[in-house]
Amino acid sequence: GNLIGTNVTVTPTATTVYTVTGTNASGCTSTKTVSILVLPTPTLTIVSSPTAIFRGSSVTLTASGATNYTWLPGGSTATSIVVSPTVNTIYTLLGNSGNCSSSKTFTLVVRPLPNVTILALPPVICKGASTTLLANGANSYTWNPGSLTGNTVVVSPSVTTIYTVTGANIF
Repeated sequence: GNLIGTNVTVTPTATTVYTVTGTNASGCTSTKTVSILVLPTPTLTIVSSPTAIFRGSSVTLTASGATNYTWLPGGSTATSIVVSPTVNTIYTLLGNSGNCSSSKTFTLVVRPLPNVTILALPPVICKGASTTLLANGANSYTWNPGSLTGNTVVVSPSVTTIYTVTGANIF
């Protein structure tokens, strides 16, 4: 680099051999070399499948790209962690290989579950009559028994029957 001076600052991107030639007041010169070893900075990867979960679910986050890891929050030093956050959470992965380290963040999205409610009109019927079942709080509904769909269904059970509705939201 044709640098001049007693002290120079260099930032090599690969292992580099530097040569310095010094000249004293008498004009005599001497040459020395030094090799600066540049180690690669770890390129961290965080794998999560899926990248979004429903509240109450868990997911495994797996790290790669370094020798040692620390997960934040939590402080785990394992390669993989199982997490069950209740809100969107940013995870930070610190990784090092030898003297070199890096970090990576990952946001785990937590989707809300639908809050399904059911109403039967009327809730008590005589044999041979029908009742209307109404569901609210989701975007789509599946009823059992009967595998009926929709938020409103009309049923005519011949015996006392328990109906279950499963609601799904946009997620």
